[in-house]
Amino acid sequence: MLTSAMHVFTLPPLRSPPLRAGLLVITLILALLFGGCAGNDGHPVRKHARPDPQDTPFTGQWWEYYARGLAHVLAGNDRRATEDFSQAIEDRPDDQWHIRTTGSSLTDYFPHRELGILLYRQRRFEEAARELERSLDTAPSARARAWLTRTRGAIIKRNGSDLHPPELALNRSSGKKLTNAFSLVVRGRASDDTFLAAIRVGEKLLTLDPVVPEKYFEVEVPLVEGDNAIRVEAADLSGKSTVRTLELYRDLQGPQINIDSITAVDAGVTLKGGAADDTAVSLIQINRRHWPVSGRARGYTFNVLLPDGPITVLAGDRTGNITRAVVRHNEPDLLNDSLPDQDARAKDDGTQKIPPPDPENASTDTTGPIIQLRGLESGLTSFQEILALKGMVSDTSMVTALTLNNRSILVRNGRTIYFSLRRKLRPGPNPFVFQAEDEYGNKTVETIIIHRAVPEIMRKQQRLTLAVAPPGQRQPGSLPPAGLLQERLFDAFAQEGRFNLLPLPQMPTLPDDQGAFYLNPARAAELGRQLGVRAVLTTMLIRHREGVELVSRLVDTATGSIMLTNDAFSWSTDQEVPDILFRDLAQGCSREFPVIRGSITEVHENQVIIDAGARQGVRPGAEFICYRDIPPSPHPVTGQLLESEPKIIGILRVDAVYDDQARATFLKRCCAPLASDKVIAR
Repeated sequence: MLTSAMHVFTLPPLRSPPLRAGLLVITLILALLFGGCAGNDGHPVRKHARPDPQDTPFTGQWWEYYARGLAHVLAGNDRRATEDFSQAIEDRPDDQWHIRTTGSSLTDYFPHRELGILLYRQRRFEEAARELERSLDTAPSARARAWLTRTRGAIIKRNGSDLHPPELALNRSSGKKLTNAFSLVVRGRASDDTFLAAIRVGEKLLTLDPVVPEKYFEVEVPLVEGDNAIRVEAADLSGKSTVRTLELYRDLQGPQINIDSITAVDAGVTLKGGAADDTAVSLIQINRRHWPVSGRARGYTFNVLLPDGPITVLAGDRTGNITRAVVRHNEPDLLNDSLPDQDARAKDDGTQKIPPPDPENASTDTTGPIIQLRGLESGLTSFQEILALKGMVSDTSMVTALTLNNRSILVRNGRTIYFSLRRKLRPGPNPFVFQAEDEYGNKTVETIIIHRAVPEIMRKQQRLTLAVAPPGQRQPGSLPPAGLLQERLFDAFAQEGRFNLLPLPQMPTLPDDQGAFYLNPARAAELGRQLGVRAVLTTMLIRHREGVELVSRLVDTATGSIMLTNDAFSWSTDQEVPDILFRDLAQGCSREFPVIRGSITEVHENQVIIDAGARQGVRPGAEFICYRDIPPSPHPVTGQLLESEPKIIGILRVDAVYDDQARATFLKRCCAPLASDKVIAR
């Protein structure tokens, strides 16, 4: 069940402090919020530095009402806080991130959110929901979304309005499907008579924050070889759920082709053999002529008289996997593969070496099977992610076992067996160990190692460079060390893999007298330029009466502007900061900066137009790598067509963004761009 327990932690009511103590609290809040977490000279504000309250008179400005409302919340005076937030809204109606107050001072301004929370505590749920919805309409925040979810749950529970479980419709019909893909995109629609709380697709949980009555979703799920059962579940706020299951069989192996005999008959030859597959053989072609098959059986045999000359057999399965066998001479692939069969163990005329059966002397067989791999040699370097493995195993006796990395790939015993399959390559070395065994226990092992090189345009070093500053902390009580929080934040961003992170030892720590560190945008940009990074992430940890919040700003070091404000919230009331807070923040930042791909549609001297814009997530000031695809080239020894590394043309910076287009200027380039060149976000 996709239920989430909501634990409400309520502090006991606090007594109203004396007037002077209350003014001190208000002054502290003003200093923290409106000093931009730094003085005008760019240095961090000391938490112990509290100006005399007589020097900060209350003048009735909207930001003063808001700050005083926050102070009343800290003091436990919810009634006065409600009055101040209401007055702030009357003077300044919209919630807003980093709004300017006086001079260069900025603050985060959320009177609707704070008022909504107070109304919830007073059990005025409908009014609370309206305030929280208004906050989300003007300045979305994780804390407002969490409180709105809790408020809607309280309304549903009080009214008893949740009568039915969610409805769940998927884009794929029931029944087991066959596929040769490495992943599946699951699309569907979930809806509820009240509000959906979450949708789980396989191992991926989609938390709906805020909750909604209807959600269209699209999730890519990796597949394993063989049977896959993808569980899709939708749950509502009351804990009711609906489950659907998608069943798939992933088949990455083409049919096995067995050649039993080739016998000369007058001016021709008789070819006997068959094709078999774990699913079903849907296609057999012999010298471009179709052999009749129904497409429903796992195996078929053939016995055909052919003219003397090249013989090529093709077999395909229901998922589209193909195996090709050239049993006499080299010949162009009937599927336009155009790869010649070359192997050190083949005869000079190109005929495959097929050992003839020798039944009389089979008992004296002490030699293992021959394993031949087509177009591959150990030590080969490839830029492609998917590798096609094609080969043949032959023996004078019957081959009874054939494995790849200890997994059987043999469908039917035989003396001459052709096989094909695909595997995904990991960056770095990928060992492939083939082992064949005949009926007398003779074994042969063939090992090749294929190195996958990551193209430069996809390497982490080409992504946006980001320095992670130690989080500042704004809450009473004992605090976790800023350095430890920085490490956990760094690890969460590293796990996402979106940014080129500055290693932690190179990140300077500038602690104040409490060990906390926080940078305002100007100071962050200055430090980022010193470090040579594109952006700096500054974060503030804030504890509330219920839960803990992380607020982050991604600062452009070139301009000092805020590229992104993002936050995460957890209901945890423990002193320890939960891991999910860091993960949510890192995932949110990664979603806001997707690795966008596109193409150049127009070239105007040093400026270009690309076919990606605001709808695809392009932002003004974003940088792109411009590159050019290079056609594959044949390996000098094996003839295998190898994917070439794309050529980098230059670096672009976006000047203007439209709905589905953007205009960009080259910061540097090595040659003239073409309208067919491609781009990828840094």
